[in-house]
Amino acid sequence: MLKKLDSLAVLFLVLGGLVWGVYGLYRVNVIEYIFDQLWLIRILYVLFGIALICHLVSCRKDMKKKRTKR
Repeated sequence: MLKKLDSLAVLFLVLGGLVWGVYGLYRVNVIEYIFDQLWLIRILYVLFGIALICHLVSCRKDMKKKRTKR
């Protein structure tokens, strides 16, 4: 279950990175272009942020496991 959650978090991080990359290069907000509803856009940006937090927590746990194995 945790591995699936981490995979989902990585997927959202990649999507978020692509969205910000396109915005930075072309000044086109892909999320606003695809989704017309403000509430849905906010939910997606919150999910991008939650994905980052989940991934950071997962990475930190992995680093602690690697330290204890030494």
